[in-house]
Amino acid sequence: CPVWRGVVLRRQLGSHTAAIVGEAPPRPDPCRYEVEGLPQVQAGLAAARQTGWTGQCFELQSRSSPGSASLSYTVDGITRTLPPGTTGFELCLEQPGMYTVQLLAENEVSSDTFLLTGLQVLEEPQPRPVPLTYEAQVGEPLTLQPGLLAQDYRWEVQSGSLELNCTDCPQVQVDPLLSGEILLWAANGDCTDSLLYRIDVARQDEQMYIPTAFSPNDDGRNDLFQPLGRYFTLRRMQIFDRYGGRLFEARGADAAWDGRARGKPVNTGVYVYLIEYEDLYGEVKQASGEVTVLR
Repeated sequence: CPVWRGVVLRRQLGSHTAAIVGEAPPRPDPCRYEVEGLPQVQAGLAAARQTGWTGQCFELQSRSSPGSASLSYTVDGITRTLPPGTTGFELCLEQPGMYTVQLLAENEVSSDTFLLTGLQVLEEPQPRPVPLTYEAQVGEPLTLQPGLLAQDYRWEVQSGSLELNCTDCPQVQVDPLLSGEILLWAANGDCTDSLLYRIDVARQDEQMYIPTAFSPNDDGRNDLFQPLGRYFTLRRMQIFDRYGGRLFEARGADAAWDGRARGKPVNTGVYVYLIEYEDLYGEVKQASGEVTVLR
């Protein structure tokens, strides 16, 4: 068949238009032509996540039209061609910063590009040498330094009785009561790491002072009988006369005797007390003795 020049023949094939360029024949053309209509290419690209840190790879998914014969992408001035039929691939970026990926999809008759913007690479929180185990006395403040260098911090008590003066400061002061653990979360954007700190608090016995006498005369001084001190919780107090008769009973941390029995003041003399309390470690104990009422 002759080669046509200077004439464009067009045939509508569904939603596609095929074109043949040729020269008008001097007579009707007896040849038959087979024309293949190729679809218009559309490029598309999506990321499973937009933020990562150095050493991590982004999972990218091509959403280009099925008619794309070839795919290539350009990042930071470097272009790479993907194997035929690629639908997903990894992009590994080593330097912190913001990146844009340009995807090129093309076939024999058309091409299209797609820009995927906003891929952010953050530097992973960097470790620094600090102690992770501490020994302390009850009530002895400790200062913990972050073992990771980052933009944001979060401190969380995991166990024990440990009070923190701050939960989002670079360093934190701990007021220890019982041994326990504190977890530090350090983050650069979505890039996080953690460290576990152990605080071993020495055992602390109760420090209790029980008066041997008091004067319930409503003068505002020494009018109540109750144990004083710290590192214990009062649970119950009972007062007995010298014959074993119970004159008074109260429960709770604020229990105190005002020198009365059945609503009336007791006489000057010696009385017996029985106190029940709980120490820092949940052990229930008792203390007993004598107290003198002075009028």
